[in-house]
Amino acid sequence: MIELAVSPVPLSMATRTDSSESMDSVTSVGSGGCCYRSFSCVEPISPATSIATLDTQISLQSADTQKKPASVGNKPIPGQEWVKLSRKPIFDGANGVIYKASDAKNTVFVVIKTVKKQPWQSPVLYQHSVMREHDNLAKCAASKYVVDVHDVVSCSGSLDLSLIIQYCPRGDLLDCLSRLRSKRVHMASHLKDAVFKQIVRGVDFLHRHEIVHRDLKPENFLIDAQGTVKINDFGCSLDLNRLDEQLPLNCLNCGTPSFKAPEIFGLDNVAGDANACVCPSPRIDPKFDFKSVDVWALGIVCFHLFLMSVPWTSADVVSETRNKNMELYIKNYPANQNHLRSLADRLNDKNYNTSLNPALSLFKKIHYDARLELLAMLHPVPAKRHTTALLLQSSWLTQAYAKPEEILTLMS
Repeated sequence: MIELAVSPVPLSMATRTDSSESMDSVTSVGSGGCCYRSFSCVEPISPATSIATLDTQISLQSADTQKKPASVGNKPIPGQEWVKLSRKPIFDGANGVIYKASDAKNTVFVVIKTVKKQPWQSPVLYQHSVMREHDNLAKCAASKYVVDVHDVVSCSGSLDLSLIIQYCPRGDLLDCLSRLRSKRVHMASHLKDAVFKQIVRGVDFLHRHEIVHRDLKPENFLIDAQGTVKINDFGCSLDLNRLDEQLPLNCLNCGTPSFKAPEIFGLDNVAGDANACVCPSPRIDPKFDFKSVDVWALGIVCFHLFLMSVPWTSADVVSETRNKNMELYIKNYPANQNHLRSLADRLNDKNYNTSLNPALSLFKKIHYDARLELLAMLHPVPAKRHTTALLLQSSWLTQAYAKPEEILTLMS
């Protein structure tokens, strides 16, 4: 176990086989092989419908859906054809493979995200999981801080389903931060504040529309051609108005370990195995606050954005491999708002000793206004944790401003 007292934990890079620069070299349409066409929506999962019953219907359902008029929810899917521009993916991860693509006439660039079927998923659960991701993205279409989703498609001869998503030519935030650091390009504090404000605005939109993301991290924020930061990858998302329908489609223990809130590790069968999948789980507390889990992840995203480090490798404090730094952080967390402000003040003192609470050594490196809200985002008690609305009302983010194109200037 790596502890912060030794050294901060560096941000790990996701596997990429293509860079944003090389994506500009477009091969001829058709070089990717298969042509992708709209895939019809399967019937919705109702709370009264058993997964076993759905599994027995999959062969009939799969054959029939190819003949039905294409639709997702009440919205028709455009009958557009899409073609990969290269067999080489932009990104190949555990949950999906991403390719740059275009329409058949090569008039618009998009991204094809081919969703990987997980070992625990039956074919019907896989289909519904992909449709869930599409529906939750589509519900957020009015937000400028969320990527657009255009279609759900399939490729002839393959059982895999893919999403057609907005192409953001500047790549993701993780790649941006990593390249700036490697080139020793400094991002000003006001720009970091403004970038984080965009992220919080996006998550606030989700939460106001009863969508939770559950996998917020730098590589899931894309930068478009205008410099706007957009939330991507809704593979773990939930519509809280359709919880009975959507919760069985995913693991409770989804997300990246260092971004997970401590209450996640308190769920049945989750503690002790950060990568274990618990799906489906019928024992989730109906009062479980999924939005506060997103807010915790936002706090860790803030650390990445400002420092490219995290204060702990995991917030697990219930298993045999529990994190000592996290235990000390919870034990010494301020009892009330006055104590919280007092702690934020004391951290201004460069001689303040953090040996009894090593995680605070990173908080010291964050400027005061952000530090105060960061402590509130990372409250160990979910019910007392900040909300996105409170964050946007804070003096820190109300004053945060930068032109979106400023980040493009740094990247050029």
